[in-house]
Amino acid sequence: VFASETPREQLRKTAVSAEGASWDVSTGLSQYYRRYLDQFDTNQPQLTTLEALFTDLDISVRHTGGALDLIGRISVDNMYDLIGEENNGPGNINRVTYAYVDMNKNGGDWTLRFGRQTLHNWGVLGRFDGLHFAYEWAPNRRVHFTSGYPVDSTRYGVETDRLFYGVAVDFDHLVGSWDFSTFINSQTIDGYTDRQAAGFEVHYLDDKRSLTTMVDYDTSFSEINTALLLATWRFDNRLTLTALVDSQKGPVLSTRNALIGQTVTTIDDLLLTLTEDQIHQLALDRTADTSTVTLGLSKPIFQRFQINADVTMTEIGETPASFGVPAIPGTGQQLYYSMSFVGSGLFGSSDVHIFNVRHGESDQFTTDQVTWDARFRLGSRLRVNPRLTLAVWDSTAGLRRET
Repeated sequence: VFASETPREQLRKTAVSAEGASWDVSTGLSQYYRRYLDQFDTNQPQLTTLEALFTDLDISVRHTGGALDLIGRISVDNMYDLIGEENNGPGNINRVTYAYVDMNKNGGDWTLRFGRQTLHNWGVLGRFDGLHFAYEWAPNRRVHFTSGYPVDSTRYGVETDRLFYGVAVDFDHLVGSWDFSTFINSQTIDGYTDRQAAGFEVHYLDDKRSLTTMVDYDTSFSEINTALLLATWRFDNRLTLTALVDSQKGPVLSTRNALIGQTVTTIDDLLLTLTEDQIHQLALDRTADTSTVTLGLSKPIFQRFQINADVTMTEIGETPASFGVPAIPGTGQQLYYSMSFVGSGLFGSSDVHIFNVRHGESDQFTTDQVTWDARFRLGSRLRVNPRLTLAVWDSTAGLRRET
């Protein structure tokens, strides 16, 4: 692999003023070439499984100084397949990752964003096409209204089979440095109940420590969808410890999960042969319990270097056989050990290098990976980001895969 995703750099910014108002335009353009060479076993030939040119364009327009402040953003990506579909390549792919407009009253107490956007708070599960409105009714007190259509893939336009809406309330500095939020969300699929969630988030932050915890409980299934705790602690010697405990359903528990493994594609089709209670049980059967625990540390060394290390335990539970769908065994515990060295200015005043070594093991396999990720500045507006990854995967059955 010769390149990786990185935050897009701002290439151009202009400003035009008229009667106290201004317009700013920022444009980011990045391009990556990627080539994956895979060998699925030692007695198999080496294959080029991906060779493509990735182009990302991000445009933001900001208007300030009037009664309303406005921000518009569109982010589009293109993958140009150099293998070709006739040679079993994936084909060219276009994606729209963001396309939204932000509005807020200048110096006011409300904000509105509508369009394709992403949220990971207040029970919202990521990217969606819709709107998010926030109103501050008192200092450090806000109410949020969110509604829209979840986005399965950025390759597609608006998909209206699922609709969600939710309400959340924030209480910042409720007690000292503690913040508290609570939310309710409801989602339908083809007019039927898909997900009904209630939960809360708690945040703590001071100069050295932070804590985030979140619980998402589905009231229609009477199951906890997500329970998460993330903590960091920075010491005077600049050593930082981190801990993550994450228990959740995979995929996210919803009525839609009942369609997994079925030959039909809608809930209406399932209702031709199953009752609502059976569909409810089918969705539970197709949803696995997943857990992840990570412990990590990082420490700067001298002025330009840093060492990071972490150990992660992850497991995906089994799902039972039911309604014609075979059982899927669990993964068992998988352990991953990772260490990285980050250095800047090794070959110039602005280059950054990340060297990473990773080892994983379970009852079924072992894996080792070495990665070099570099970023070089060429002039004031151009960045080059080469990346090289070498990985070996060995199964207990004697198979080997090299990438």
